Amino acid sequence: MSTYSDIVIIYNPKSTSGQAKQKANRLAERLRKRKFTVKVKATDYAGHAEEIAYQAAQKTKRPLIISASGDGGYNEVINGVMKAGNKQAVCAILPSGNANDHRRSVRKHPLTWAILHAEPEPMDLLELCINDQAPRYAHSYIGIGITSHVASDLDHQDFGRIKEKLTVARSILSFHPVAISTLDGKTRHYDSLIFSNTAYMAKALKVGNKGDMNSGWFRVSAIPYRNQFWLFRILLTLILFAFGLQKLPQQKSYTFGVPQKGKIHLDGEIMQLPKDADVTVNLRAGAVQTIR
Repeated sequence: MSTYSDIVIIYNPKSTSGQAKQKANRLAERLRKRKFTVKVKATDYAGHAEEIAYQAAQKTKRPLIISASGDGGYNEVINGVMKAGNKQAVCAILPSGNANDHRRSVRKHPLTWAILHAEPEPMDLLELCINDQAPRYAHSYIGIGITSHVASDLDHQDFGRIKEKLTVARSILSFHPVAISTLDGKTRHYDSLIFSNTAYMAKALKVGNKGDMNSGWFRVSAIPYRNQFWLFRILLTLILFAFGLQKLPQQKSYTFGVPQKGKIHLDGEIMQLPKDADVTVNLRAGAVQTIR
C-alpha cells in the first residue's frame, strides 16, 4: 500500500451529476475508517480546483489529490499539480460529472481499492502552447472545430438528455469549419481536429484503446472540410472511430496556426484562441502520477 503525506478530495458543488459532494464525503469516510487523514474541499468558482490542487501539491511531499468531478474539474487539478512542479504528487478522479470519459478510459480498479493497494503509475499529458502563454495541460484530449463549438453551447445549457441532444443538433447545423495554417504555409479548413491520449470523448466517440494513457504518443483525428455532405461525413467518421475501424496517426508534437479568433477544447474546458495564434500540442510523457 502506498503512503501519502496528505489526502485531499476536491469537489464541485455544482457538478452536472449533482452527486459530487455525496461521493466525496462517502469516500472520505471510508478512508478515515482506514486511519487516513482526509480533507474534503468544495470549489467556489471556476479555476478554484486548480488553486486548491496547487496549494496541496506545494504543502506536502507526497499528497494524493482526488477530484470528485467530471473531466473539466480533473483538468483543473492536473494543471494545479503541474504548476506546483511536485513530481511525487499523485492524482486521481472520483467520477462525478456528465460524461466521465477519462475514468471510463483508464479505470483498472474501484478507487477505494486503488488508494489502499495500487502503486501510482505515470500518466502522459497533452501540453498546449499558445503563442508565448504559459502552457496548459490536458489529461485526455484537446479539440478544435466541431467539438469546441458543441462544448461551448452545452456549457450554457442545463443538462438533460432531450435538451442536450437538441443543443448538439443545433450546434452541428450552425457550425462553420475552422481555418488551420500548416507548417508548409498552406491554409486548410477542418470540421474537427482532435488530439487524444485516452480512449473516449463525448461519451460515444472512441479515439484509442482503453488503458493506453502512458503510450508515449497521442493520436490525431482530423476531419477535413468539404462543401458537400459534410454532416454525413462527420457522422460516418464518428461511427468508424466508435467501432475502432480507422487507425489514427500517432505523434509526439503537432504545430499549426489559427488565422481567426476561435475556441479550443481541453477535457471539457473551453479556452479562447486569439487571432493569428501559433499553437503547438506536445506529449509530456509520464508527466504526473496517478492511481486507477
